[in-house]
Amino acid sequence: MVTYLISRFLCNIVGSLYPGYCSYKAVKTKNVKEYMHWMKYWTVFAFFLVAESITDIVLYWFPFYYELKIVFLIFIVVPRLHGADYVFRHLLHPTISEHEGTIDGAAEQARQRVVDATSSMWGNMYTRAFSFVSEFLATQNDSDEEGDDAAGGAMPTDAQVPTSGTLRSRRGGP
Repeated sequence: MVTYLISRFLCNIVGSLYPGYCSYKAVKTKNVKEYMHWMKYWTVFAFFLVAESITDIVLYWFPFYYELKIVFLIFIVVPRLHGADYVFRHLLHPTISEHEGTIDGAAEQARQRVVDATSSMWGNMYTRAFSFVSEFLATQNDSDEEGDDAAGGAMPTDAQVPTSGTLRSRRGGP
């Protein structure tokens, strides 16, 4: 039996690397027939990945489970076998077409929730960062004003600024 690690490696090579390169070639050469094959392949592969995440937990003990996964991937990858086309036309297309409205609605809701959560998160981070910077600058201005009062309100000249210390480092000089 093929071990889990070898199976993962082979599934990644057969299922992702090789089809990825073939998809690149199809796009580069603008071959519509190849492009359609690989679009169907990637659609089938996406559903395979979701199913695999469940079946790996439930069926890992099944004899030749990993070998069957590799055989299935070879079936859908090899263009001459028309496996991706078969699975797409006979399984995915009818099922997705029947539930397309529900899927579109759920996908839009999920997209909107992600946008809202992301906007809220970035908005909160921006507000916190802006508050932090404002407070920091206000603190710096207060300490600068205290220094101005001690020096009679005048800014120190370069001769009065120490070569090391907080004033020199805040000015960005060496």
